[in-house]
Amino acid sequence: MSGQIQNKLIQTLRAGKQTFGIWQMINSPAISRTLSLLGPDWICVDCEHGNIDDAGMHEAIHNIRAPVTPLVRIPDNQNVYVKRALDAGAQGLCVPMINTVEQAKYLVDSVYFPPKGKRGLGSPYSMASYASNGVAPSLGEYFFQANDAILLMVQIETAEAVENVDAIAALEGVHMLMVGPFDLSNSLGVPLVRGETEKLKDAIAKIKATADKYGKWTGIYSTSAEDAARRAREGWNFIALGSEMSFLQAGIVDGLRVARGGETAKSKEVTY
Repeated sequence: MSGQIQNKLIQTLRAGKQTFGIWQMINSPAISRTLSLLGPDWICVDCEHGNIDDAGMHEAIHNIRAPVTPLVRIPDNQNVYVKRALDAGAQGLCVPMINTVEQAKYLVDSVYFPPKGKRGLGSPYSMASYASNGVAPSLGEYFFQANDAILLMVQIETAEAVENVDAIAALEGVHMLMVGPFDLSNSLGVPLVRGETEKLKDAIAKIKATADKYGKWTGIYSTSAEDAARRAREGWNFIALGSEMSFLQAGIVDGLRVARGGETAKSKEVTY
């Protein structure tokens, strides 16, 4: 391969288009393949709360079919998790619990190759997800271009993070502020499972306004397709419809209810 490494999701966001995707929580290459054929812009392999280990993450990334972009939510802001996900071929990272600018700086150092960061080079697997016309870039091509082809999303999901959101958003190398509404609501003392409160709405609005202020993209996890549509109307750039587990659970519960002669309305339970 000779040419520019392409990240379709980054291109779409730069074009000013909204993107929609799914969280994958089940450890199965078949799930990765199936989800990628259903029309999402991206799939985020959830290694924080999902049942997906290191080997499963590798398999998931390489079973997500283009033009769908493979992303990974790592379990924690640790260099080893960053390294493993990017070495596996993730084209973007979602990193939980970024509460301070110091934590964000540590993350940036872990994500990018020198001179921008301190990431090490050596994986034979990173390049495959960037293949074009069946040909993957060389290790050298990947090294020189990967810094511009990786999307870095930091999750703002605590009261402390909201207080520090200006400094985090201003940091070079951070592309997106991603709202984790469940943990954010818990941290604020207003659990989302009890319903959305004004306190939570105000915090989310502050995060979005700060991202807009610094020219960063905005992302949010939705509790339903209807909630995702609301976020789209609000102008969010990166919208998660939920996980395959949430759709599986809701579909089976609603199907059994209808089959047993119950109500036909969709389940109103807030699911992850």
